[in-house]
Amino acid sequence: MANLLSLPTELLMNTMAGFEPVDLLRFSHVCRRTSEVAGQRSAWERAFRSTCEKAQVFEPSYHPIEALDLGALKKGALGPKLLAQTLTAWQGILPAREMVLETDDMFEEPSHPIGVQLVPGGRYVIGGTERCISLWDIGAIGTPLSRVSPLNSFVPDSPHWRYWSISAPSSHLGSYLRFFVLLWSKQQIAGYIIIRNRSVALRNRHPSCILTGRHVHGITS
Repeated sequence: MANLLSLPTELLMNTMAGFEPVDLLRFSHVCRRTSEVAGQRSAWERAFRSTCEKAQVFEPSYHPIEALDLGALKKGALGPKLLAQTLTAWQGILPAREMVLETDDMFEEPSHPIGVQLVPGGRYVIGGTERCISLWDIGAIGTPLSRVSPLNSFVPDSPHWRYWSISAPSSHLGSYLRFFVLLWSKQQIAGYIIIRNRSVALRNRHPSCILTGRHVHGITS
């Protein structure tokens, strides 16, 4: 340990890059030297991003990361460990809370819902009706729930199209969000993959693939 602590701070930081967040926390408690090095913000930002990637958490759920204090970064990096401890110490069911999610579905006729999916990270929600897919920001974890308008919506260009189903969203490398949407009309079925980055905005696009065979076209932007 003495040889390790004699390393320059930069080399010691590079050594800690391979630490799991819980190991980084333990390392910071060894002595004053490790507390100073392992307590640096850059070390916990790296640990936080690593946790988001491994747990497939959508990193923009915590944006802007620069606005998070050191305590919040540590809590986010240790999230899976803290969750496991919470479940182990579970004492019962918490009271339910309700939130109204508004949609941009402006059609006068009733539109059937096709489901709602919570994006990993707990801040963004994707869902909607057969005529409109929406993305909502329900706020950071721990903030009060309220009535929420969609950040953006995705409506088929043709009134003949209807949304059929939407897959559970997944996060790639922590900062890209992907989900699959299937549409139908009386003549054909179409499907596409929506891939979004940190901007988490959806854009109106006409379906660009027709499932006449097994081809599915990916949309990126």
